[in-house]
Amino acid sequence: MSRKLQRLNMNMPASLIQQVDEYANRMNLNRTSAMICLVSTALEQKNAIDMMEELLSKLKLESDKVED
Repeated sequence: MSRKLQRLNMNMPASLIQQVDEYANRMNLNRTSAMICLVSTALEQKNAIDMMEELLSKLKLESDKVED
């Protein structure tokens, strides 16, 4: 991951910020580090799910070819 940092200002629901702060406290992180960790993890999981869906689709195509 790139180490170049860029400032980001955003509005979030207070309840979501509270959850981030609770996570940060449990993990002994500051809010910024917790946000980076949570967003990175979410994006990695999303990419893995997308790849799995693509692989399953290709597997189904191959399976359909074998059945024909």
